[in-house]
Amino acid sequence: EYTIKEGTTLIADSAFSWRGSLTSVTIGDGVTSIGEYAFYDCDSLTSITIPDSVTSIGPCAFADCENLTSITVSEGNPVYHSAGNCIIETSSGTLIAAGSNSSSATASSAVRFWRSFTSQRAATASVTASTHA
Repeated sequence: EYTIKEGTTLIADSAFSWRGSLTSVTIGDGVTSIGEYAFYDCDSLTSITIPDSVTSIGPCAFADCENLTSITVSEGNPVYHSAGNCIIETSSGTLIAAGSNSSSATASSAVRFWRSFTSQRAATASVTASTHA
């Protein structure tokens, strides 16, 4: 388990991406923002807890976390809530992230979309890199 300590305000873009050994994350109070791809492709990540203080979650923050089976958002969070193992923006109803065992067909569709999106983005980066070599 990894705890992001109190006093930390930002989890940077891609901060924990591809950390195969990361299994559980508790985000300390005071973190207000989780960056793009912050936990991308953390295959062993099974649980994450998000406190009241988080008011911004970047795109694909939890994309390709295939074993994420427990997503908890603190009940006092003013922007997000968790339901059916998903993170949902409360005001708009927008799905932000879905765990591997999400109970919603919408969540499953969104996971497939993000996987497709991230695969396409990686392919584009690969093509761009090879043309500049």
